[in-house]
Amino acid sequence: MTSLVWKLIERAKLNPPNPLIKNKWQSLSLKSYLHILREITANDFDCILDAGCGLGVMAELLSRVSWEKGMYIGCDILKDLGSRRFKKKFTEYVICDLNCLPFRSKSVDVSLCRHVLEHLHNPYYVLKELCRVTRKCMIISFPYSRFKLDRIFWIDHIHSISLEKTYSIFNAENFAVEDERHLIIFPYGLLDVFKLPINSFTLKLCDIFARLLAIKDVFIRGRVALA
Repeated sequence: MTSLVWKLIERAKLNPPNPLIKNKWQSLSLKSYLHILREITANDFDCILDAGCGLGVMAELLSRVSWEKGMYIGCDILKDLGSRRFKKKFTEYVICDLNCLPFRSKSVDVSLCRHVLEHLHNPYYVLKELCRVTRKCMIISFPYSRFKLDRIFWIDHIHSISLEKTYSIFNAENFAVEDERHLIIFPYGLLDVFKLPINSFTLKLCDIFARLLAIKDVFIRGRVALA
């Protein structure tokens, strides 16, 4: 399974072009996808919503492990994804704005949202929308730093997601956090910010910065609390 995830990450072109950075980024992406894959396959879900599915790497992973328990719905705002080969891995592909999900309340068993919230103008509103349509479990992940420095290292990130606000929304929407895990994330954007050359020494500096500044990939699994 590890080699399969690696190949799919490569095929979907999710990696930085420089080979030195690429190896580190692949390793982190590998851990990220495997963690979510284990969460899904270990539970009994009939309908999964992949919010901000992109090229559908997770959908293809599930198809490769013969996950055939029910519907897998991918949704993204990018219209050109409809013609891509990954579309066939979804039971249904929906082009929509995550701020206004076209699904009934409590209509999907689990919602996935991997590295999407930080790219949105209204991430907490989208989080509420995901809570609205989810009847069992939600799995989200995002980069996090207690000093809110992650946006310095990734210029395409609009927001630094707050753990406190995320927990507050979960509580307000009757979701209990069952699991929270942190992985040290590799801030390769640091090299661009400071115009550093890419070599083994500067990559080591990035690792040190990530640990000192607590830049992490946060995974949160929340489940609807029983009334």
